[in-house]
Amino acid sequence: PFDMDTAREPSPAEAADARLRILVVEDDATDYDLLLLHLRRHGLRPQAKRVETAEAMREALESEDWDAVISDYNLPLFSALGAIQTLRHSGRDIPFILMSGAIGEERAVEAMRAGAEDYIPKDRPARLVPALRRGVSAAVQRRERRDAEASLTAAAANLPGVLFRLRTTPEGAVASFPFMSNGALRLFGIAPERAAADPEAFLERLSDEDRERLRSGLASAARTGATWRDELRIRTEAGAQRWVQASASPRRTDRGLLWDGLIVDVTPIKDAEESLRESERQLRSLSAHLERAKEGERAEVAREIHDEIGGSLTAMKADLASLARRLPGDDQAAERLASLESLVGRAMASSQSIARALRPAALDHGLYPALAWQARDFEAVSYTHLTL
Repeated sequence: PFDMDTAREPSPAEAADARLRILVVEDDATDYDLLLLHLRRHGLRPQAKRVETAEAMREALESEDWDAVISDYNLPLFSALGAIQTLRHSGRDIPFILMSGAIGEERAVEAMRAGAEDYIPKDRPARLVPALRRGVSAAVQRRERRDAEASLTAAAANLPGVLFRLRTTPEGAVASFPFMSNGALRLFGIAPERAAADPEAFLERLSDEDRERLRSGLASAARTGATWRDELRIRTEAGAQRWVQASASPRRTDRGLLWDGLIVDVTPIKDAEESLRESERQLRSLSAHLERAKEGERAEVAREIHDEIGGSLTAMKADLASLARRLPGDDQAAERLASLESLVGRAMASSQSIARALRPAALDHGLYPALAWQARDFEAVSYTHLTL
């Protein structure tokens, strides 16, 4: 949107302010108009609605989305405390700002304890806009945090990998698996209870190389306290090889060093990477083939220009010379023939130049002769430009 009053694009903060939807609990229409006027004077262009009863407020909260509630304290049929309770029952997490005349410190504290974000006296509205912005921002952050926590909970419940807890020796050797999630059965074909009772049931699925990398990686991470990460090849119960990405963070306990970590199957990613590398190899092969085809086509065109067009021009030049010998004494005809002979000569030179540009004959003799020819041609062109 473009702000016609200031003739400039609104900032992101101003654009957010313009989208604010404010529910106002107020019985006095004049005070409501003054509130909107104050908000507009301070750069806000909110969408607002006035209600003055509990039923109207419940209906507004159920039917529309709101960013904030601004409420008077005492209304003939309602009150700020009742409005706070109505907002709480709606389940909406939006800031509630009390804006009223003098109500006394005790009532203000009571409203704040009940859930009001702030109290703004009507005769001192300067803090309203900052309080409104602060309350809206805090509510957005709370909602985003709850959404993130809900997403993490859902992800953990549907995690396709394996959560594990590992105990190691000071040398980095696996001592036991106090915990392994049920994903181990799906991914490795190993029941978690079996892995916990016999760590070798898991370790024997690794190649000798990967087992040594696992041991040395854990030992190195244990010395520094860093998170260990690696990619390992796992042989499943059915004998298939799977690529997994494992990571774990160490923590020291009274019973030794424990690692909490995650194993994720990355075989599809590895297969996709291999497919991509194969596609790149095929693309390079195709590009080389196309380049060879283009080079062959250029050579063919160059030969046709040299043999066909060059031959025809040579014949024309010979015919013009013969014709000039048969017309002695005719100066005008001789001049025309000389002009034609010069034109044919230039055409022959152009055809030879085009043929060389398409396929220099020096290319047939190897790289060094071709580079030498290119250098001489560049030198000749450069010298011509310098002399001009």
